[in-house]
This record gives sequence, C-alpha cells and structure tokens, in this order.
Amino acid sequence: MSDQHATPGLRIRQLRLAKGFTLEQLTEQMGSVVSKQALSKYEKGEAFPRPRTLAALASALGVKASELFGEPTYRVDCLQYRVRSPLAPRTKERVEAELSTRLERRLALEDRLFAAKRVNLPVERRDVTDVEEIEDIADEFRRAWNLGFEPIPNLSEVLERHSIHVFEMDGGLDFDGLAAVARTEDGDLRGVGIAENVDTDGDRQRFNLAHELGHVVVAPVVREDEEKFAHRFAGAFLIPRSLVFAEVGERRKDVSWDELLLLKRRWGVSVQAILHRLDDLGIITRPHYEWWCREIRALGFKKVEPLQLPREVSTWEHRQVARAEAEGLMSKEQAATYLPEPGPKTARVEFDRRALMKLAPVDRREVLRAQAERLAEQYEGELDREWLDADIGE
Repeated sequence: MSDQHATPGLRIRQLRLAKGFTLEQLTEQMGSVVSKQALSKYEKGEAFPRPRTLAALASALGVKASELFGEPTYRVDCLQYRVRSPLAPRTKERVEAELSTRLERRLALEDRLFAAKRVNLPVERRDVTDVEEIEDIADEFRRAWNLGFEPIPNLSEVLERHSIHVFEMDGGLDFDGLAAVARTEDGDLRGVGIAENVDTDGDRQRFNLAHELGHVVVAPVVREDEEKFAHRFAGAFLIPRSLVFAEVGERRKDVSWDELLLLKRRWGVSVQAILHRLDDLGIITRPHYEWWCREIRALGFKKVEPLQLPREVSTWEHRQVARAEAEGLMSKEQAATYLPEPGPKTARVEFDRRALMKLAPVDRREVLRAQAERLAEQYEGELDREWLDADIGE
C-alpha cells in the first residue's frame, strides 16, 4: 500500500515519481540549476529550495509552486494490482504516485465545484469466504446504482457518477489496473481511483475496471483468493447471472463461435470473459470450457480477439472543468492544468491475419466488417475534433 503523509519532501517525491523522473532526469528538466544531491535533500526534508530553484522545480513537474508544499487534503492508499507479471519497482512507484496525485486533483476539482460527496459504495471490503456471496454483492451494487440487470453502456461514466474516478495510464505492457482509495482525516471513504492501461482494448478495459472495483468491494478471508474473487465480482457485475440465464440458458451442451461474438458485442466483454462466466455459473462443463481455451490459443486469439470493441471514453472531467470555467470558479489557465492533453487517444486496430484466415468465411466477414466500422468511427471523430478546434474566423 502507499500512504502519502503531509510533508513537503514526500510531496515533491510523489510529483517526481508521478512524472516518471529519476533524480538525474529531474535535474536535467530543471536545466541543471540544482544537483541531484540537493533534490534528494529536498525530498528528505533536509533542505528547502530557494525561490529560483522552486520556480524551476515547479515548471519541470508541471505544477504551481504552491502545490509542491501543499498538504494533501486526503490520504490515498493503493490496493491490489492487476498485472500479467510482476512490475519493476520503479514502474510500480511511478504508477502508484501518478494515481495518488491524479486522484487528489480530481477530488480537489469536486471540492472546488462544491460537488464533493461520499462514494456511493453499498459494500466496502466485505469479508467473503465463498464466491457465491459475490454474486449477491454484485446484484446489490446494481440495485443500489439503479442499473437494472441489462448490459452497462458505458461503465466509466457510471463509475465516475459515484466518485469512482477512472484514469488512463501508460503503465507498460504488463500493467492492467490498480485501485486506490482516498480517505478524510476521520478515516471516512472520500473517493476511489482506478488506473487502467491506455493500450488495453475496450472489452478488456471494461473487465479490468470492474475487476479493480472488486478489490475495493471484496476482502477474501484467504489472501490467496484476492484475484479470483475480484475476477468473479467483475464477471457478476458486468454480466449478472439473471441476464446470462435469460439469454443463454441454464445448461448448454455447446456454444458456437457466432453466438459468442454476438454476445461479446451485446455484453461488452471479451469472448474469454464470457466463457469464464459460463463456466462459473455451471452453464457449460469444465471440459467444454477447457476445450474452448485451447481452441482460442490455437487460433491466436488469446491476446487479440476478433471483433475488438472500442475503448470507453469518460467525459466527466472535461464536463466538470467546463462547468467550473462557465461559473467563474476556474480560469482558463487553471483548467489547462487539469486537461493538459488534447483528447483521448485513438484506439488501435489490429488482428492476427493468419488466425483470421482460419475462420469460416462468415466469421471472417464479420471481423472485417467490425474493423471497418471502427475505422470509420475514428475518421469521423477526428474530422469532428478538427472542426471543433478550428478558428471560426479563418
């Protein structure tokens, strides 16, 4: 876990790590106006920068000088990672620092708009011994958030409506997601942050977000069950059992590739997540599930599936910053510190050509048609952004 204490040195270190800088790199970014030994002393609280150094430090870190020594309003703790292999210590430090910093800023934005609220979590870190309990917890969330039991159109927007903030992050190829919780001085839960890898496809993105929410919600009595229980929560939350039983049935001898692709489009999760869910609920047998796993690997679809779904994009922060500007609560310069990037990245479009040729003609056409639709949407979106960004007087 990461516990950010209210000391100037740790604040400087947190902001440096969030940028991914070593002490040497930060020195270079500052134009070598100070040595790395001096920076180390600042972080340890053994010395304080002079005004000229302070200005260079703030500029290099992309913040105002006052932010370098501002005490965090909330304590942020990072929870369990979702990774494919252990992260290097430096990458882990950067991801934790960046998530902590961005969550603090997001909650500060809510405070500025007088929109601060407690997180609407029906359950937080409930002790669980049996995966069947997780099905009930997922249903409890859907009822509390008035989601019904249909597929969720945009999970990112749903989460951010409840002060569970989503952050795109470049955490490297082995990073999927990380959750953090922010608490007040009294220990009350104030907000939740979920970092997810910007290079993840849409179907995996949604599952990773739900998986990280599972870490906030469920506390397995047996520590080794942490990932398994979070995985089960993600499946139960995104594809509730009542929906699965209604649309697939309670027992199946077989499922076809065509049916799986149609369900993927409707439910917004990967084929592999769907098969795992059917196995969890006992709809297909374990040997049948294992056969499908082998088949997916043989087709080359383990990492990149056909019919890739577009990534979700949340507009929550952009809308709140626009609102703050409109109401005179924030200047354009202040707004720029919240939204330094021009916009969301274009989703990748790729697939294994050899695996594609192994598909039946009807499946191959479906894959190509879906990819063409995605490219058309991206092209139209870029034209819209160019028009909106244009100078009307030109």
